[in-house]
Amino acid sequence: MASFRAIEEGVNFDRQTSNGLSAAFDYQGHSLSAMDHFHNTDYVMIATVPTKGQRTLYSRLGDWFAWACLMGVVLLAVLPQLQRRS
Repeated sequence: MASFRAIEEGVNFDRQTSNGLSAAFDYQGHSLSAMDHFHNTDYVMIATVPTKGQRTLYSRLGDWFAWACLMGVVLLAVLPQLQRRS
């Protein structure tokens, strides 16, 4: 799930865990390196992660679509109440 957040923000991502799946992703979602703690005995993951990222639509606009949907739901809930009073 963390890789999806990195892709939508357009950033490179390196996630290390103490007991689990450690992985590195670039800003396009390509897996650069991965290591499963329970299947490896080296416990060392090496990845060359790019330093550049990319501006995405989501990183520029943020959560505007989610807020617009929330306002639409509120408006749909309030409009019938206002029409009954008229």
